[in-house]
Amino acid sequence: MNLRGPLQAIKNNFYLLRKSPKEAEKKLKAIDDAVDRMDAMVEELHGKIRDTLLKPQAVDLADLIGLCFKEMPVPPGVKTQLVGWVKI
Repeated sequence: MNLRGPLQAIKNNFYLLRKSPKEAEKKLKAIDDAVDRMDAMVEELHGKIRDTLLKPQAVDLADLIGLCFKEMPVPPGVKTQLVGWVKI
């Protein structure tokens, strides 16, 4: 399952639509088809994870928050600091 194909099709057709508005119906149909393919992929994924049992586990909260800061850049001018975490 790869969403990049349909996303690229949408992007390409928007580009072509801007370049050649005369073919709007054809390009809009291709975009609609790509969205339908993506919807089917998401539904398939949802079906696969729907019955997955969650397994709660202990985590180090400071490590988890630190990972979040690495994944999501902090806006300029905002300072973050993890202090005083007590492990239980």
